[in-house]
Amino acid sequence: MNQQPNARHVPAAVQQRQLRLENTRAQEQLDFVADLLRQPLDTRAHYMSSTYKNILDELDTASDQQINVPGAPLAAVESQRPENKPLNRYSNVYPFDKNRVVVGDNGYINASAIAVPLSSQATRDPAYIAAQGPLAHTVADFWRMIHQHSTDLIICLTKDQENGRRKYNPYFAPSQHFPFLSTTPKTRNSPSTLPTAMLGAFRKHVEVGERYRNHPGAPLAVTQIANVVLRKFEVKVVQGPGQDVVENSKRDVWQIDCLGWPDHGALAVDELLAVVELARFVSPSVRRPWVVHCSAGCGRTGTLIAVDFITRYLESGIRAPYFGDHNDLVAATVTDLRSQRVLMVQTLVQFELVYAAVARYMELMGYIA
Repeated sequence: MNQQPNARHVPAAVQQRQLRLENTRAQEQLDFVADLLRQPLDTRAHYMSSTYKNILDELDTASDQQINVPGAPLAAVESQRPENKPLNRYSNVYPFDKNRVVVGDNGYINASAIAVPLSSQATRDPAYIAAQGPLAHTVADFWRMIHQHSTDLIICLTKDQENGRRKYNPYFAPSQHFPFLSTTPKTRNSPSTLPTAMLGAFRKHVEVGERYRNHPGAPLAVTQIANVVLRKFEVKVVQGPGQDVVENSKRDVWQIDCLGWPDHGALAVDELLAVVELARFVSPSVRRPWVVHCSAGCGRTGTLIAVDFITRYLESGIRAPYFGDHNDLVAATVTDLRSQRVLMVQTLVQFELVYAAVARYMELMGYIA
């Protein structure tokens, strides 16, 4: 496959958007993805499968070798302690010690702090938290993690049951009270912020937004949210079970519940982009990490994180200097994500979905003709 961008005419409406990409080589990287998807099916399939296999061979082997080696880059000693093993939904999905999320002083939860990929910073603040779906006995710790890390958005990418198997324990009962923490849905008592009204505001935001002004097909594409439920919670800290609320501790937390994504499979591209767009609308601050979970917290979770990060990088010029060293920004991102949590983007189908979603998003945004 030709790894250089094809010479082609760039419409005038696209040129101004492309100016922001010149200093980051992002346009060349975009063209790489676009060129790949224009290749014959067998050529494209061979490239993606061989590239994905190389990622698996490199990182999965290292992870298996280092899991019980304290201090190793991919060590996961905490996850294997006898007292912590019952807190893992699956025995082969665990957080690395280096970036595991801590609840309380040093408590264990199966969740990983995911930093912006390919950054040169020695210490990278988490942009996401990739978590397994809560177990019945970890729901309280899940909400503690939400509050402790100032999260204002949870993205759920699975039904609670699929094919008769429990994928996560529902954590959004009408009212929940844990030691030192309580959660309450706000939809009944706050008509002005009903999720249905919020979804309407989201659609209007997209339709009149500057980003889509020159691309009339985009609003329809990125509002495909028929399989999405939007919830809003009030989370507050209490002084103890049944005691008063701590002053100024109340905080709103949104949840996007995506119901149409099959396990180990792919979501429709426009539907995936709609979830990403809705998440950015609900939680516009990049300073609060999104908590993203499916069942294991790696396959669908890693796919959404990869798509969100890559499109942000291309659109906004996120500072990630080492990205300039990679023609294939999808493979580079997935490799980095797998160095932060096992099995991120778990299947070849999901790997292919990242390529397709990135190309579609940039087409809608006017970066590629």
